[in-house]
Amino acid sequence: MANQFNTQLGYFQGFLNAEIDFEIADKDTWTTVTPVITDDSNFQYNTSLDSNTIVLEQKGIWRIDVIATFQGSTNDDMRFTAYTSESGNLPEMKWNARGGNNWAISYSAIYKFKNENAVSFKMQNNEAAGETITMSFGIFTAIRLY
Repeated sequence: MANQFNTQLGYFQGFLNAEIDFEIADKDTWTTVTPVITDDSNFQYNTSLDSNTIVLEQKGIWRIDVIATFQGSTNDDMRFTAYTSESGNLPEMKWNARGGNNWAISYSAIYKFKNENAVSFKMQNNEAAGETITMSFGIFTAIRLY
């Protein structure tokens, strides 16, 4: 007899493999961030990694978390968000890069996906354009809640 119950589990965890640099070309414009994330099946269930995009292989309510450290902008208002084709930008977070040395963010969003979905990440600078930003550390997590 086939299993009549679908598993509700789903999780992903990956780490930034190497420091990356990217440029935010235009002020107040979302720029896609493409971190090189570890791809380890021991930290994936009903998820996968495709070209540094986290693929959620089941519909449902998912929590997306990112902890990251950035450098390269001084005293600018910055924004960070997760992006999916189904929802567009998820709720964003905003901070000020005071001093421009190292600044760490902790991002979290919960969203009910109606289909399988891929999650990528975006940033914007609301004060300046043409600056190179460095992501020096990152932990990327997705957990299916229901």
